[in-house]
Amino acid sequence: MSAYEQNIEKQYSNLTTEQQLSLDWSNRVFSYAKNYFKSEPLDNGYRGLSKQVTRRFVADLQHEDIVQHVFQKAEPLLGKDYSNNSWMYKRNLIFPLYGEDNTLDRVFFVPASMKISIPKKYSLFSIPPRKRGIFLWTFHGTPKMWW
Repeated sequence: MSAYEQNIEKQYSNLTTEQQLSLDWSNRVFSYAKNYFKSEPLDNGYRGLSKQVTRRFVADLQHEDIVQHVFQKAEPLLGKDYSNNSWMYKRNLIFPLYGEDNTLDRVFFVPASMKISIPKKYSLFSIPPRKRGIFLWTFHGTPKMWW
């Protein structure tokens, strides 16, 4: 086992081996997308944030096929297969959120375009999945938090 694999196993000892592999794959995809995928929404100041800020923290997966594949690979982490929900893979912007120990703690999925009509515009997933999820819906332009 490599030092990297040992580090993943140590940091995420509460995860199964399958979840650890899924997490490792997800981290690599998010990192690659942040650094190498061209993103018009992020490069043009997504919601008033500069390219320098968004490129460090946000991954734009751009295409529904890629997002669907990410959901397939992340199913062990998310505790549910979201790859079959067409409205889920319209969320192409991925905000990986890290804990105090610099480990992936949550993943925030958002559509790049606010013009897309989907049931829930924002989704926040815990890694590993917890019994309660946090979702933010928009009703008539007013954000409301549901727990």
